[in-house]
Amino acid sequence: MPYPPLVTGLWRTQQKGVNAKLTRLWVRMQVGLKRMFDLQCLESDKASKLHFCPSPSRMANTYTTLQHKLTKAFQTCNQIFQHKEKHMATVYFEDLSVGQFAEYAKTVTEADILLFTAVSGDNNPVHLNAEYAEATMFKGRIAHGMLSAGFISTILGTRLPGEGTIYLGQTLKFKAPVRIGDTVTARATVLSLDPAKKRVVLSTVCTVKGAVVIEGEATVIAPSRG
Repeated sequence: MPYPPLVTGLWRTQQKGVNAKLTRLWVRMQVGLKRMFDLQCLESDKASKLHFCPSPSRMANTYTTLQHKLTKAFQTCNQIFQHKEKHMATVYFEDLSVGQFAEYAKTVTEADILLFTAVSGDNNPVHLNAEYAEATMFKGRIAHGMLSAGFISTILGTRLPGEGTIYLGQTLKFKAPVRIGDTVTARATVLSLDPAKKRVVLSTVCTVKGAVVIEGEATVIAPSRG
């Protein structure tokens, strides 16, 4: 089937002056998205009755919509890189205290799930195929667990401790599913501080309407004035 062309115009005009890592990410997401829609229809054995074969017109429309969303996301990221002092905070180790916390909230969309599928390669039908998902214990499509867990990384890398933080470890327990349209609120709270190694252990929790969907602990090295 013919696909709409990649949005190379924006990429070419934005390439100069854009952080190199952001440009590489842009290209990887474009390629990943194209590959996802190039996949032939998936069919399992008759016992599972799994069919994931959207019509060509629907796939083309979805592809175009995602390209538009990806373009807007790229523009937003570009602005953040150019003005990161307005968007990113650093709480130095010396300023941290037990009980200190930060939050980040994000509403999970159809585009988030499809883009995460393209980038990660995880095309488990429980995330993509409504008919298949309805026959599972979840009774419908759910978001990737690691998509929601990524919001924890957002806090650690941009809010608490913030820019310059080194992620050392993370434990996760997935308590409940996240569905399209759910707003996930991630919260990280300082549990303990190790002054000698500048290490911080934080409680990490993700909730949807007050219900815990993910819980665990993170260990990081916080930036230090010293």
